[in-house]
Amino acid sequence: MLIFCPDCKRQISYDVDVCPRCGCNIAKKKEEEYIFEEPVIHHYNKLGLASAIMVPAFAFYWMVVNAIGHDRDGLFCTMILAYCGAQIGMGIYSIYKDPKAYKWPSVVGIVGSAIMLLFILLAII
Repeated sequence: MLIFCPDCKRQISYDVDVCPRCGCNIAKKKEEEYIFEEPVIHHYNKLGLASAIMVPAFAFYWMVVNAIGHDRDGLFCTMILAYCGAQIGMGIYSIYKDPKAYKWPSVVGIVGSAIMLLFILLAII
């Protein structure tokens, strides 16, 4: 089990007698029944990470299709608009679904999708 050292606040094993970083006497703290803080381990939200990864992939696909002259195809634009809406929804959902996860992948997915949505709407108009 990992705990925070009472003195230097770094993560250490609960099994050590002395903090290897600052020399705090952990064994003495255990005898005094000191309550150690356990670190909360953050992780990446897979849904948010998928959202962040898909934005550049789909943007690249859009640029390729745009380059070959199908930039105003109704079905393609509808598909991109639906994709961007789904990405924004997925990013927002993943932020609220797992509060302990890192938020940056979801934010990247939301912002990237919003920018793509704006470019598509400007291209249609």
